[in-house]
Amino acid sequence: MTDPVRDAIVTVIRRVPEVGQVHNRERFAKDSKRLLDLYGWPNPNPATGAQAVRGWFVSLLAEAHRPKRVGRATVLSDWRMTGFLGFEDAEASELVMADLARAIVAAFRADPTLGGVIARQSDSQAGDGAAVGPQIQRIEPVMFCGVLTHRASLTLTTERFTE
Repeated sequence: MTDPVRDAIVTVIRRVPEVGQVHNRERFAKDSKRLLDLYGWPNPNPATGAQAVRGWFVSLLAEAHRPKRVGRATVLSDWRMTGFLGFEDAEASELVMADLARAIVAAFRADPTLGGVIARQSDSQAGDGAAVGPQIQRIEPVMFCGVLTHRASLTLTTERFTE
């Protein structure tokens, strides 16, 4: 089953140069090799020749349905975009991850209706429905695929109308 909002979010993330692999759901595998197939970056680490980790997935966190007004109901959906990037101190990978997260934010701000799929992006935390786009929640080191990586978590609230 496809979700046009989820698909639009994945499309926007994929537009960001060098963002890595992007999945429409959290992907997992029991062995590290298969997980690297899902989240690996084709450009190997220049120092070690090892395959680097660079990838994202999108998850629906919550959804609220508001009653009809002027013939339309509103659906607010909270999304999380999670990314992983292999930790490379010599390459200042933390800064690379921060730049990727900011580039994703900019891509969403450049397309506030996700190609007409939603009414707008809002901030469920603000309570006033301001169109503010994705928020970078955290960038932190974690173990992923048996490799030390940076994990970035971004949140986004979308608003769409239903009949």
